[in-house]
Amino acid sequence: MRTLRWGLVGASDVAATRIIPAMRRLGHQIAGVSSISDEHAAGYAQRHEIPYFTSNIDVLVSRDDVDAVYVSTINRLHYPYTLSAAAAGKHVLCEKPVALNLPDAWAMVRACESAGVVFAVNHHLPCAATHREIRRILADGAVGRPLGVHHRSRRRRGQSSARPAGGRDRPRGATGAVGRGGRRCDHERSPVRG
Repeated sequence: MRTLRWGLVGASDVAATRIIPAMRRLGHQIAGVSSISDEHAAGYAQRHEIPYFTSNIDVLVSRDDVDAVYVSTINRLHYPYTLSAAAAGKHVLCEKPVALNLPDAWAMVRACESAGVVFAVNHHLPCAATHREIRRILADGAVGRPLGVHHRSRRRRGQSSARPAGGRDRPRGATGAVGRGGRRCDHERSPVRG
């Protein structure tokens, strides 16, 4: 397996608790991190032993010691940051949701294809123990033939809700692997039957 040198686009908790440890276990290097401010990026870099930090993504993706980027910013920045990385010739691993709308998601795919780089989405849930168990139960016929799935996410007490008045977080009939605002709706296409 080829060792990659990663740039982290977004000094996120998921990067700190999941991605950095996984990358390092695989022998990959974290070459740098970009965040909203130099101060935040510097603190994050120090805490996670990352040698370079910046508040400018274009500076990070232009570095010769960065082969690929992991984008874990707020959702609305996935689109422009993926385009910046692709334009710089960097492979992209993007957190979900990929984009806020389908045209942006397709533009991200096309930009990476045109640049000859890999574009991947960090969608870990299909491999989660809960999803594997659901697939097993369905395969065993324990509930008959599924006609639909209703999924309910719960928030921690005190966590704000991004849902608008009326309780809908996306337009009627919206489906697919893109979210709207700060909410994810990509679980609707998750392969429960394997």
